[in-house]
Amino acid sequence: MATSSPPPEFHPGFERNDEPNTIVLISAQGTKFAVPLSALARVSQFFRTMSTIPQAPNSAHGLEDPLAMTESTETIHYVVAFACGLALPDLVSAEQINSILRAADKYDMPGLISVMRIALQSTVVVQPSLRYIIAARHGWDDIRDAAERACLLPNVEIDFDVPDEDFILLKPLLCKQAAQLQKNPTAKAYYNRLNSGW
Repeated sequence: MATSSPPPEFHPGFERNDEPNTIVLISAQGTKFAVPLSALARVSQFFRTMSTIPQAPNSAHGLEDPLAMTESTETIHYVVAFACGLALPDLVSAEQINSILRAADKYDMPGLISVMRIALQSTVVVQPSLRYIIAARHGWDDIRDAAERACLLPNVEIDFDVPDEDFILLKPLLCKQAAQLQKNPTAKAYYNRLNSGW
């Protein structure tokens, strides 16, 4: 029986080096990224603040301890590639955009947030309800309004399997959808049947 090989200790292109002021980030899967702290500090207020913390004398080559991150290897790779000015990995899913945006919010990276705003309007397939949630969370009214129109089209399903903080953002959309259903006699009967606990 074939066994899956463990992830590489360091991500290719971000191996440990002897450059001064290097920080090692560890993804949720255990993959390490050696990154110049100055690169991260240029694009992130979080890391800019971290770079001002005095280091121990024996840590001339960077922070003494690796920094464990809650984000996936895929998300950390995108964040550090952006910080280092390298080619960005392809975006292939809405979930990927959402994860990167959450990291950009968490680490205060306005430039990366702008890149994800553009990506949200690109050819990446994004379910209208997720596009609505992301846009509502960031105050992007034009994208939210377009997503709302798409969500209110006939036969478009809204994904309710989202965290509570995202479900709250869906409330205005759900109210409009309910009002729209109430105007259609057939849809109204179906809606009432669902609400009756059938």
